[in-house]
Amino acid sequence: MAVYEVNGLHEAPVTNVVDPGTYHVSILGMEVGTSKEKGTPFYKFTFSILGGPIQQSSGREPIGRHIINTIYIPVSGEGTLIGLGKLKRLCKAVGYEVPENNLIDDEYLIGRELLINVKHREYQGEPQEEVTSYKAVG
Repeated sequence: MAVYEVNGLHEAPVTNVVDPGTYHVSILGMEVGTSKEKGTPFYKFTFSILGGPIQQSSGREPIGRHIINTIYIPVSGEGTLIGLGKLKRLCKAVGYEVPENNLIDDEYLIGRELLINVKHREYQGEPQEEVTSYKAVG
């Protein structure tokens, strides 16, 4: 049996979520898919944090950490308009004018910067980040 020294392990946070607040982020990636459970179409964005509040758990800025934001767009019902509205607000925040053909160019979106507001919600007993708004930088 071996014993290993792991610097910083004692002070490491147990949770993996960033504190609630407003974060300056860039879009690192975009993925389109459907949920396994219900087959609901979604757009999944990975944001890389460029700036934000000092984290209570670490006392540090969360620069470089990632936040995943999945926007579900059900094929029918009120959820369709809610999901489309979220996606349009994200596009507007980065200056992307959605064309009449409704095509989204991920090459335009990736690398663009915006401000997002994050809060926590519980999912299967664990805290999870939830992006509640998108705003233009500046």
